[in-house]
Amino acid sequence: SSVGGVALDNFTGDLPSREQYEADNASFFPLSNSSDSGLVAFLPITRGLEIFDDLEDATDYNSASPTGWNYYSRPALQTVMKLRVEDVISPEDQTPTSISFTYLTGGIERTALFTRGNNWPTQDSPKGSTFPFHLETTRLERRTLAVYIGRLATYLESLGADPLAVNNSLMINANYRDNIRIGKPNIPSLSTDISLILRDTRDFTAFTKGFSLVTPFRMYLVNDVNITASRIDEDGKKIFPPISLFTPEKRFGIRDQVMNIALKGQINHAGKDRSSAVRPLDLRSGADDEVSTNKIEADLYSITDPDQLPPITQMNWLVVIEQVD
Repeated sequence: SSVGGVALDNFTGDLPSREQYEADNASFFPLSNSSDSGLVAFLPITRGLEIFDDLEDATDYNSASPTGWNYYSRPALQTVMKLRVEDVISPEDQTPTSISFTYLTGGIERTALFTRGNNWPTQDSPKGSTFPFHLETTRLERRTLAVYIGRLATYLESLGADPLAVNNSLMINANYRDNIRIGKPNIPSLSTDISLILRDTRDFTAFTKGFSLVTPFRMYLVNDVNITASRIDEDGKKIFPPISLFTPEKRFGIRDQVMNIALKGQINHAGKDRSSAVRPLDLRSGADDEVSTNKIEADLYSITDPDQLPPITQMNWLVVIEQVD
């Protein structure tokens, strides 16, 4: 293999070879190792709360690249499927009365609109048991939109949509841009805001390329998440589909008692405020109580294989500091 026409065995990578190549070709030496008289660092691109909202400042201006900076650095703009609240009862009562769902079919966006009392099935209706989006009332007294992840594959197939290898990411937001009755989600959230409940989250194996979800809503995880292995590797280790969840507020359970939490993977921080303390493992239960540290078991590790990357990840700067003599 080669990069820029240069294979690893063409040059030793020491400083004279690099300098000779750059002098002869009037361009940078295309290969770099962290030991090549320099330092290499990955620095997270932190866009703050902008990463959760696909409706605010979503246009890329004066971009020389086909991939604009906003799209590149904001997960909210990279999602394929979109679930939006299109109408609510009133500005004071943000209970959704209409939603839209956008997905890809043959690479073309299709959008379906569902209205309460018309074609939006209720949970106990004949179509409700297979429909993936429902309203839900919880003991937390919040207006909640429940999304059943396990129902998406069958539902998309019924629509004639592209497979989950294509429809592999979901944005969930309220369309405050086009409807003045809908309030923009607050961060931190208020009790009057819409919140999100994820259900049927144990098995993501249908998503062969992984799954990503982005939302500005507070998100409640009420079941085990991604505990079904997609395969067993040659060492007998269980391999799970790569998933990523982007939300400003995550809550575990919807009950008022503290829960045990065990997680494996990564927890990233997207904030830009350097003066505030960062507590990534300050995990909370549905009742907002702080989870006791003796109830948290975390196995955090770096991604070392491209197959471990979900469809959407937090992007980084690759910074190379090279010695100049």
